[in-house]
Amino acid sequence: MANTGRNHTAVTVTTTEYNRTTTLKQRIEETKWLLHPLARKSSCCIFKVPHCLAKTNKGKYRPHIISIGPYHYGDKHVVMMQQHKWRFLDNLLGRTQLIGLDDYRQVVAEVEDDIRECYAETINLCSRHLVEMMVPDGLFIIEIFCKVKLVSRSCSIGESSSFLRSSKVV
Repeated sequence: MANTGRNHTAVTVTTTEYNRTTTLKQRIEETKWLLHPLARKSSCCIFKVPHCLAKTNKGKYRPHIISIGPYHYGDKHVVMMQQHKWRFLDNLLGRTQLIGLDDYRQVVAEVEDDIRECYAETINLCSRHLVEMMVPDGLFIIEIFCKVKLVSRSCSIGESSSFLRSSKVV
């Protein structure tokens, strides 16, 4: 730096041997993205709590009783409720003779891409595991609605298959 005798200082900037734009471009291309490529779409509506908030408010953003969906799937502290999901699923299958477990799997498999697009982060589950997780989770929610009478129990699932096939439900 040279002092010009006034209140100004001249700064000499030397160029580096590499092109910063190319380096940044390479870093972008080489990044393993956590965000799903379609995270900007309006269908993307499920986000993880930012790490800084989760760390600051420990335990506030972690499920205490039950986990629905892939973000906390398999966490040990909610594994007991997984058994309740299976029990609810068994109850539902017992009431619905027209539609079996394979039918539910097929419906969820048909909308797998739509399900994945709802999440801001890439879901690192293969198709089979995602479907196997979403079927009991989704039907558990429907059974909860039935138990609190938000969905009529008199309506058989066969009659309401369009309701179940709706992307809002699945």
